Amino acid sequence: YREAVGGVEAPVLVIHGEDDLQTEAQSRLYVEAFPRATFRLIEDTGHFPFHHQPEAFAQVVGEFLSELE
Repeated sequence: YREAVGGVEAPVLVIHGEDDLQTEAQSRLYVEAFPRATFRLIEDTGHFPFHHQPEAFAQVVGEFLSELE
């Protein structure tokens, strides 16, 4: 999939929960694959930060979107 996503020109936000079973290194592979990717870590959450840390999730997404304007 790396070749396919390497041509994606849209900004991409990769969010990783600090306590996710997927390692941070695995999540960072997506950052390496997308040319315009941004990585953000949310502490004290697992794989579903939008559920466990909705305020932190909204803040991260809001900051990412505001940087696009």
